[in-house]
Amino acid sequence: MKNIWWLWILFLTAIFLYTFNLGEFPLRDWDEGIVATVAREIYRANPGGYTWLYPQNIDGSPYWNKPPLIHGLIALNYKLFSVSELTTRCLPAIISALCVPSLYFIGREIFITQKVALFSAIVYLTLIPVVRHNRLAMLDGVITFEFCLVIWCLLRLRTCFLNKSNNLIYRRLYLFIIGISLGLLCLTKGIAIAILLFLITLLFIISEIKTFLPLFSWQTIFIFF
Repeated sequence: MKNIWWLWILFLTAIFLYTFNLGEFPLRDWDEGIVATVAREIYRANPGGYTWLYPQNIDGSPYWNKPPLIHGLIALNYKLFSVSELTTRCLPAIISALCVPSLYFIGREIFITQKVALFSAIVYLTLIPVVRHNRLAMLDGVITFEFCLVIWCLLRLRTCFLNKSNNLIYRRLYLFIIGISLGLLCLTKGIAIAILLFLITLLFIISEIKTFLPLFSWQTIFIFF
C-alpha cells in the first residue's frame, strides 16, 4: 500500500513540475521548432493521405530525422485542442513524468530499503537538466521512460525466477511489455537506439544467465507462445 501512495505522490509531483506554465514561453528554435513544424504539417495534411506515416518538413521535403510517433501524437493533440506551445509540450511532458515512478519501482527491485529507492526517484525528479528537458517538446524523456520500463520488467522477471514463481501470466506480461517498449523505442528515436538498448538488455540477461536460464528452455518458449 505504501508503494502505491508514493507512486501517486511522485507522479503527481512530476506532473506539476513538468507541466507548470508550459505555454508561457516560446518554442526553442532548434529541437522544439522542428518537432512542432512536423507535427503541424501532419495536422494540416489531407486525412486520406499518408503524411502521418511519411511526415514532411515545412518546405515539403521528407522528414528523415526521427520516426513520427511523437510527432503524430502531438498532431493528434493539435486536432483535439489547438496549435499552441502548451499543446506541443504537454504530451511529451506527461510521458516524461512517468519516468519518476518508474525509477522508484526500479529502485524497489534493486535496493533493500524503500528509503533509498524513494530518494533516488526524488534526485532524478529535481535534477535541473532533467526538469528542463522534460518540459520541452523533445524525445529524451519519452525514451527514458520506455527504457526504464524495459529495465523494470527485466528486474521483475529476475525476481520471478529467483523466487521460482510459477505464475506464467506475469512472466508473459513482462515479456510482452519488454517487446512493446522496444518497439516504441524504434518508433520514437529510431532503430539504431533500439538496437543499442537491446544490446544493453542482452548484456543484462547474460550477466544473470543462471537466473534467466529457464526463460530459454523449450518448455518455457512453448508455454509463452
